[in-house]
Amino acid sequence: MSLPEFNTYKVANASDRSKNFKVVTTNHPATNFPIGINMLDIKQKCNPRIRAYADNVSPADSNYDQFVGRINLETWGDTHVYGARCTWLDVSKHSLDFQFGKFSSGGMNAGDTTTAKSIDIQFTRAYHVPPKVVIWLTSLDSNCTYVARINAYADNITIGGFRLRIDTWCDSIIYNATITWIAVPSDNPNMTAGQLVTPGSASSGFQQKLIFDKPFKRVPRVMVAFNKLDVANNANLRITTSPKDITTQGMTLVIESWADTVIFSCAAGYIAIDDTLASRN
Repeated sequence: MSLPEFNTYKVANASDRSKNFKVVTTNHPATNFPIGINMLDIKQKCNPRIRAYADNVSPADSNYDQFVGRINLETWGDTHVYGARCTWLDVSKHSLDFQFGKFSSGGMNAGDTTTAKSIDIQFTRAYHVPPKVVIWLTSLDSNCTYVARINAYADNITIGGFRLRIDTWCDSIIYNATITWIAVPSDNPNMTAGQLVTPGSASSGFQQKLIFDKPFKRVPRVMVAFNKLDVANNANLRITTSPKDITTQGMTLVIESWADTVIFSCAAGYIAIDDTLASRN
């Protein structure tokens, strides 16, 4: 089962590493479907600037059952990106199971009082039981003089909504971050969601075996992306997260760096879905 994924490392002989895109086929008729970043390799001593987004979506057939669009990974300014990767949730236009949206933080400076942003999100349709809410980082613009520290998470989750929080700390300066949220129904047997948070100590990576809260009838598709970054800035920003050894019962989720990059703490949110069955609902 293939994953919805775009990896700029796989763009052969790219003439401009600041603008990369992949043409994809989706079931979603608009450009606002959920996208999250799950790998970064950015040169040291330039501001980490990266954004993932979709554009140029148009019908692929006369029945409007599928659509063709572009997934973009883009940087700007003096930022030098060696590589980046993102995933997305291919939300069918016929599905009411998922609800999702985006929020941009604006400036956050831990050197003054602007260390946190929050917003109350109201679901368009109430759930029967409180859903699981997954948070993904969709764009980041931060100051390289300081460690890029950002943590986005949901709390106070009810059947009608939740509070989205975005924090930074110590001396970090965040110029802007775009956060994507996805509400995943807790009572749907064909999907589940959660997150992995690394221990708060310097390391090159962490992995943990996770057991799904409900077994699947077949091996699910798993999409994962970051929602927290705290990575040393004395080397290139190299960080990746991915699932492995996926079964009907669980998986191992990996968050790691490479070369001389040190992770202080990171977190990643995942969605596991048997989309063959879910698409019938």
